[in-house]
Amino acid sequence: MQSLRRSLPLDALDLLMEAGRTMNIEELHKLTTSDFRPFKLFLSDGRSFDVPHPDFIAFSRRVVVVIGDDELPNIIDLLQIVSAKPGKAKPSH
Repeated sequence: MQSLRRSLPLDALDLLMEAGRTMNIEELHKLTTSDFRPFKLFLSDGRSFDVPHPDFIAFSRRVVVVIGDDELPNIIDLLQIVSAKPGKAKPSH
């Protein structure tokens, strides 16, 4: 299944994420590297975070930091991220 995930576009990846499990670090890394497209992370507590550009997200093996609309960091336990879906790019200021 790992090789299948590597070859799937973001639209197909979000379908895999609907299976009721959390994302792993490899899946998150794939979303933030080559051919970046804006996306939204959904958490188990119902919150969501837009990631309009790779500069708005950083992660380690267990923690993800997303810069919010208020330009403040949101520290998220990787186990709380349940899905990622394509998002819309925000207009630049």
